[in-house]
Amino acid sequence: MARQRFEFMVLAITATALAPLAGCAPVDEIDETGAPAALDEVGESAALGDEELVSEAAQPITVSGMGHYCSMTWPGGGWAFQWNLNDPCSDLIAQWGSGGTIRRAGVYSVSGVNNVVARCTGGTSIWTSTGDAPLSFAYNASLADSGCVFTVAPKVMPIFDRPFSSTVSVTHATGFDFAKGPYNTLDVSQFGQTGSASATIVDWMGRDKSSGGFSDNHDAHDWLMAAGTPIRAVADGVVRKARWFNTGCSGSNSPTQGEVYIDHTVTRSPTTYNELFTTGYFHLESLSVSDGDTVTKGQVIGNVGWVGCSTASHLHFAVVRMSNTATDRFETLTIDSTGNDGWRNVIEPYGFDPPSGFDPWGWRAYSSGAGALSIALWNSGQAPPTGTW
Repeated sequence: MARQRFEFMVLAITATALAPLAGCAPVDEIDETGAPAALDEVGESAALGDEELVSEAAQPITVSGMGHYCSMTWPGGGWAFQWNLNDPCSDLIAQWGSGGTIRRAGVYSVSGVNNVVARCTGGTSIWTSTGDAPLSFAYNASLADSGCVFTVAPKVMPIFDRPFSSTVSVTHATGFDFAKGPYNTLDVSQFGQTGSASATIVDWMGRDKSSGGFSDNHDAHDWLMAAGTPIRAVADGVVRKARWFNTGCSGSNSPTQGEVYIDHTVTRSPTTYNELFTTGYFHLESLSVSDGDTVTKGQVIGNVGWVGCSTASHLHFAVVRMSNTATDRFETLTIDSTGNDGWRNVIEPYGFDPPSGFDPWGWRAYSSGAGALSIALWNSGQAPPTGTW
């Protein structure tokens, strides 16, 4: 199915409310305020500079079963949204002219579950269902509104292998917290779970982890393992940065830790619909790669150690979405002497998979210039253990 919408006039009427359909949940816009808390390795710097533009990695990754979507806007509030297996952006430009802007362009699962955020002048709606159904729901619900931008993500897109050998003995210490600023707390009953109506730590299954000894506002996964354990690239890519970073922390063997950032491109034809990710590997005691190196999945990039801001030897592993986030089509990632600003667009590589409910980080952090829809990225049998998390 392909749908499109174009209207130069800013409509003054209010969209008619739709009755809830199976697999979709319309909501009103929420005005969120407040600044995000300072986070650890993927949030040491709150600077939002544009010093380092996203690049498309020269080492492509391919996935099957995906179609393409395109969300465009024109001056005056006009918008268009179309999806198909080919090149919807070119179709829209050919029909409506080149004066518009591609706001989002990426992939959706042709037969699997997809998540959609529709942000219009009159509010925001969120939708989940299979195939192109949520895209159609979002389109139809937005017909009477203006300035609409649609962000789509498949629930599952398997591209990653685990970042260490399956024979390595590991203990999962803490994971990705969905209860982050600017909203800070979540009612886990919205996700079909029991627990607090103001949980401060919420995991990928929507569970309240506030009293489990886990880290609040954590943007990644920590796995305890022996110092010297080889760490591997989770997918083909290009090293954006490999560096030694002085954290200024005490209590470990050294305040200076090795860090590796790798860019990954899920390549499409045409490349308009490429999806971009950056993975981060922290607390390394040795580095095996340099800036600009092409790496392959499973290649050793360094060894983990008890270094940096750490109370034990462990790997801190983070995933940053560099395309089709809550706020932009393409993102920047600043890595400087104060840290990095990856906290804005980190995602959960296990996806967001509670009994019910929608990924809050994918739309509620918009007002602070942050947020992105999480995707389950592990290949079959490759998801590392999460223990009691």
